[in-house]
Amino acid sequence: MRFLSSTFVAVVIAAAMPLPGFAQSKSQKDIPPPVEITGDARRTDVHTLAGGDLIVQYNNPDRQDNPTDNPTPSRIRIFIPGNHERIKAILFDLGATYTSDNTELQAVAREEGWAIIGCLLRYKHGTELLDRAIAEAAAKADRPELVNAPIVLAGFSRNGARAWDFAEEARNQSRTAGLILGGNPGITSGMVSREGTQNEARVTLAQRMPALTVVGSRDPFVDYDKGEAKFWHNATYPKIREIPDVTWGMMIGWGYGHGWEGSWTPFTVYMQDVLMLRLDGPAAADGTTRMKPIKFEDGWFAEYGWTRDWPEIAPVATFTGDRSKAVWLPSENLAHVWRAYQVQKPKVSLTVDDGVLLASPPTDATSVEFFDRGRSLGTASSAPFSLPVKLQGVQTIFAVATTPAGTTPSRPVTVVNGRPLDWQRGTAAEKDAGSPANIVIVSEAGRATARAIMVGQPAEPAAVAALRVELEPLAKSPHVEQRDAAARLLAAMNAAAAN
Repeated sequence: MRFLSSTFVAVVIAAAMPLPGFAQSKSQKDIPPPVEITGDARRTDVHTLAGGDLIVQYNNPDRQDNPTDNPTPSRIRIFIPGNHERIKAILFDLGATYTSDNTELQAVAREEGWAIIGCLLRYKHGTELLDRAIAEAAAKADRPELVNAPIVLAGFSRNGARAWDFAEEARNQSRTAGLILGGNPGITSGMVSREGTQNEARVTLAQRMPALTVVGSRDPFVDYDKGEAKFWHNATYPKIREIPDVTWGMMIGWGYGHGWEGSWTPFTVYMQDVLMLRLDGPAAADGTTRMKPIKFEDGWFAEYGWTRDWPEIAPVATFTGDRSKAVWLPSENLAHVWRAYQVQKPKVSLTVDDGVLLASPPTDATSVEFFDRGRSLGTASSAPFSLPVKLQGVQTIFAVATTPAGTTPSRPVTVVNGRPLDWQRGTAAEKDAGSPANIVIVSEAGRATARAIMVGQPAEPAAVAALRVELEPLAKSPHVEQRDAAARLLAAMNAAAAN
C-alpha cells in the first residue's frame, strides 16, 4: 500500500516537447505551444485519503479564447486507489471535475483497480493541458502507468460529441476501450451530417469501438417533453442503428433527469465487460496495452420497445425479433442487466442486507430467481423470497419473479463486497468536493479548518489564523476558482468572528 505526503508541490514546466499520452482533439489542431508557467501558477496538489487512496488536483491559470471572454477555470482531479500496485484502467469524464470524488464510484474503482479522472476544460485550447496534467499526476503519485493505461471515456451532454472527437485521434484510439454517454441532444456524434452524408472515418470508429448511451426519461435535453416521437430513443437512436455494424447501445433511465447518477449501475457492467473484451493480454510496465476491435456480430440484441417486462435478449446471430430496430449490446452480462434496467414500473423490489437477498414480488409469484448479471445465484420457491449468498467484489444483482402473468424483474443494484451502492450519496459527495474548502490549495490542516468553518463548526483561533495566512495570497490568485473560493472562505471567517 502506498502513502504519500499530503503537502502540495509547486511545479515548474517549460513549454517544450509534447508528452506521451493523450492526443489532442482534432478540433484543437490550431493550439499554440503552451506558454512557460513558473512558480505556483501551476500546481499539482496531492491529497492522501483513508486507506492510502489519493486525490490529485491539477491547477492551471484561467484561460480566455478571446480578450472579452470571462476567464474559465481549468480543473482536473484524479482518484487513484491505494490498494493496487498498478492502475488497470481509467474512467475518464471529459466534462465533470468531481466525478473523481464520487464515493460510490470510488468503491467500484478501488475493487477493480481503476483510476477516475474528472476534468472541466471547456475553453477552446483546453486539451493542451491533458498530457501535462496526467504526466505530472503520474510523477507525483508514483504511478507512471497513468500516462498509458487504457481508458473508458465518459461524455455527458455537450461533451458527448467531444468524447467522440477525442476518441477518433489515432493515439487515443489505441488506448480507448469504449465510451459511455448521457444527456446528449439529438446527435449521432458526427457519423451523419445534417444533410445525411456519412462521415466514413467516424463510422469506421463506431463499428469497432463500442459506446453505450443512457438517457434519463425526464431529461429535457433529450426532448422527453416534446412527445414520444421526438424522444432520443425514438428520434436519434434509430438513425444510429441504420448504419451497418455500429457497436452502440442505449438504455433509458426511468425517472431520471439530466445527470449521471441513474446510469452508473449499467455503466459499471459495461466498463467491466468492455475492458475484458478489448484488452489483448497484460499491460506492459509503462501501462500500454494492445486493444482488440469489438465485432458487431459477437454482441447481443435486445428487443426495442420498452413496453414489456420481459423483452427478448439473445446473441446477434440467434435473435428472432426485429433486427433492424433491436438495441445492440456488447455482452451477455450487459444484456441481462439491460432487461432488468429497462422496466418502466418494476413489480419486484430487491433488498440486499448482510449477505441475504430478499425480494418482494407480486402476491401471486410462484418463485424468485436471483442473478448477478448473467449468472444465477439461486432460487427461492416460497415466501419470504430470500436467499443467503456470499457477496464479493463488484456485482450487479437483480431478482426475477415468475407469476401466472409472466416473468418480471426488479431493477438491478450495484453491490461492492456486500454493500449496495447509493448513487445519490455518491453524487452528493461530488457536490461536496466542489465546496470552497475542497477547492482551495492549502495544507491538510488548513483544509480541515476550512471544512469546519463552511458547516458552522467551531475552530481553534490559532487554526483559523493559520488558515487566513494561507488564504490571503489565494484571494489574489490568477485562478478565478481559487480566488473566488478563498474570498468565500475569508468572508465566512469574518462573519464567524463578528458573531
